[in-house]
Amino acid sequence: MPTKKKLPLVVIFGRTNVGKSTLFNRLAEEKKALISDVHGTTRDSNISTSKWQGRTFEIIDLAGWESGFGDMSESEQIQTSLKAQADMYLKKATLILFVVDNRSGLLPQDKELAKNLRTNPKLKRKTALVVNKVDNFKYAAEAAQFNKLNLGDPKLLSALTGSGSGDLLDFIIKETDAPIDDEDALAEEEDSFRVCILGKPNVGKSSLLNKIMGYQRVIVSATPHTTREPQDTNITYKDQKLTLIDTAGINRKADSLPRLSKTSVRKSMQTLQRSDLVLLVLDINEGLTHQDSKLVEEILEAQKSLIIIGNKWDLIDDKTTKKQADMIYDHLPFITWVPIHFISCEATAKEVVKKIDQAGEIMEKDLMSKKINSLLDLILKVYGERKREIPKDVLYEFMLKTVRKHRPSKAKGFKRPHIKVIHQIKTNPPIFKILIGPNDTLQISYQRFIENQLRKYFGFTGTPIKTRLEHK
Repeated sequence: MPTKKKLPLVVIFGRTNVGKSTLFNRLAEEKKALISDVHGTTRDSNISTSKWQGRTFEIIDLAGWESGFGDMSESEQIQTSLKAQADMYLKKATLILFVVDNRSGLLPQDKELAKNLRTNPKLKRKTALVVNKVDNFKYAAEAAQFNKLNLGDPKLLSALTGSGSGDLLDFIIKETDAPIDDEDALAEEEDSFRVCILGKPNVGKSSLLNKIMGYQRVIVSATPHTTREPQDTNITYKDQKLTLIDTAGINRKADSLPRLSKTSVRKSMQTLQRSDLVLLVLDINEGLTHQDSKLVEEILEAQKSLIIIGNKWDLIDDKTTKKQADMIYDHLPFITWVPIHFISCEATAKEVVKKIDQAGEIMEKDLMSKKINSLLDLILKVYGERKREIPKDVLYEFMLKTVRKHRPSKAKGFKRPHIKVIHQIKTNPPIFKILIGPNDTLQISYQRFIENQLRKYFGFTGTPIKTRLEHK
């Protein structure tokens, strides 16, 4: 089988508030990046694919840079993480779009960032200067000032209106030699299992994603709502493509949050709707709250599969998984079919160091890989359960056993209902039809009994199942 050509990577780079996220949304043809006039809105790297003239390339919107990050108001940890992440993507880039703001003019921050690009021959060769916010031809002359950056002829456009974006896309296709769309690859992309990482602020959602990826894919800090935009990351594990989506923390008092944070929370809940599976991350040191219960109810109401991640396991004195799991099930008795995975995203290295001292041969990577692999294996198991289809003859035998075990109960009237057949009418998630007589009724409690028996006989680990009544 021929090897698929790797997609070229286009990185959008520049200081804050030059319109990088607007340009990203324009090129990606979707409102994926969060846009506002708040300084430094983009903290994580938005990643998407763009298609133009039958060709495809990857595009990344980097967080805005200030001069050496010294003037940023965020914590030193976020500043350092932003720089490390940007350095990584700039090295990987096929093409760098260095974006400046025509309205603001040439600023010292632009000059310093341009100097950093020019002094690195590898980066300079793949850098193109893009002058944004040229909203009218009469402003085009003002763009001449950016020639002082010595990064070649500037590409003029207005990301907001779309003016000049077609010419920029033509330039990108030419410079990157983007491959022609592969229909098989597109079909494979659609078959990806979408996994949403959800939870309250500061429970370790981004840390979990970084551990899965093995490198710093998203920015992590102790500042609540560091992650503002849902982040999509595609991986392949045991030949199954997974799309991991990190989200902003869901705050119980969302109404009292600043407007930007409220927008982030709303985007997180929208992300839930386009997911197949939710990893609900909990700080295992904190007691479960009413908000956790409501969040679980929303996940199940949306018919999404669920795995609970008990993070910060290293801080628990009594490391008895059954005891800790029972405490969660006692608080949420309606999800005893949901698996719970305990992990320590931040402290795993410390645990491994202790084991190295005792055994002298265990490597740090080995223990972390084992924990992450077991989580990924669990994700694949739930994926299989979500798509499980029970044969008709097996379901018929199941119906006979279930009815013998506990006779159907009527909801009203005098006649005991007769269950004629149980059919599975859908997978992903599984839905079953219970066919009863035209004048029969069935107690809702018996319907739930059937659902519980379906789980007992067929599993459906981590996956909601639904039954529907039909009269005939």
